Parts: sequence; structure tokens; C-alpha cells
Amino acid sequence: MGITSNRFDLRELNGAFGDLGTLIPFVLGYVSVNRMDPAGVFTTFGVLMVAAGLWFRTPMPVQPMKAIAAVAVSQPGLVTPGAIWASGLFTGGLWLVLGLTGVATRVARLAGRPVIYGLVLGLGLTLMLEGVKMMARDPVVAVAAAVLTFALLTRPNLPAMLILLAAGVAVA
Repeated sequence: MGITSNRFDLRELNGAFGDLGTLIPFVLGYVSVNRMDPAGVFTTFGVLMVAAGLWFRTPMPVQPMKAIAAVAVSQPGLVTPGAIWASGLFTGGLWLVLGLTGVATRVARLAGRPVIYGLVLGLGLTLMLEGVKMMARDPVVAVAAAVLTFALLTRPNLPAMLILLAAGVAVA
């Protein structure tokens, strides 16, 4: 493994933005709902994702952070920025230890797929409900974004997430 064996082309550019479909909404939730410092959040996520991508030669979605984000964004009065940072550090440390010791593999065998799917479904529904609330505040932008998203999904050679991100920045 190493940086010299990595591939940098148009397909990789498209893939580089694949996880942004979930990461950016969470980060924006952290920033707008929980009032976290955007520079710190984006810098930390960016540096660690680039490091993981270079080391493992593939993007590494950080699922536990998505669970933390779902709770933080859906319960802004209960979750402080400090609690988000602490939970991220604790979760990262815990998964590092579980991964290095092999315990994560053994625990994964114990938890059945229905349990995992149920957890993901619960988190997804929580985020969808919060998204519907946000879309109700500006339905014109929501409809335009949905139309753009479906149009881009029919064009696999375009970096759809990058274009949607630019559109979001333009609207903001």
C-alpha cells in the first residue's frame, strides 16, 4: 500500500465525492444546527479522510460518525458541540482498539444483518424526517435540487455530487 499505487483519473474524481452525499449534510447539520466551528469540522474530516484514502487506497466512509450526526442534528437542544467532539474522539478510539484487537470482527459475527439493517433504517428515518422539515422551509429550492439530482443520476460520467455541492453553495 502507498500513494504511488493510487490512481488519479476522472473515475476517481467522481468516486471521491460519493460519500459527500451523506457527509456534507451531516457536517452542515453540525455547523448550522449545533453551531460548531466549520473550519475545525471540515479540516478534521478532510485531513483524516485524505489520510485514510491514501493509506487504504479507497475512500473510507465513517459510519459511526453518521450515527453521532443523526443524533446531534435531530436533538440540537440536547447535544452540545463539545459532546459531539468527545463522542467522535471516543468512538474513533474505540473502533481503533476494536479493529486492532480483532474484537470488531467477532462482534460483527454476533450481530445479525436484521439488527444492523434496523439500526441503519432507524438512523435513516430520523434524518429523512429532519430533511423533510428543512425542505418544508424552502420548497422551491427543495424541488429544484431534487430535479437536478435525478437529472444527474442519469449521467454516470458526470461528478454528480460535486455539481450538487456547487449548486448548494450557490443557493446558500
